[in-house]
Amino acid sequence: MKAVEVTGTTDEKEQFLLDQAINVEIPGRVRVILLFDRSTDELENDPDDTPIKSVKASLKILLQQAKAGEHILLAQMWEGIGF
Repeated sequence: MKAVEVTGTTDEKEQFLLDQAINVEIPGRVRVILLFDRSTDELENDPDDTPIKSVKASLKILLQQAKAGEHILLAQMWEGIGF
């Protein structure tokens, strides 16, 4: 498998437009992964994004608990998540 990185834009018709042509050695189907840049304002105001410091602190506590042999039941882990 060969990977080629290109840039482009999406338009109001939900079409992807490449910034430049790519040289295709073997024509055929391809897989495309689109990575969307989000502005800093969007990242700061996203209620689903937990600050990295908080995530690291939580992981550190969980690791310490695991090393100490403290266990949490799976049912307790899901409490308060609201699925």
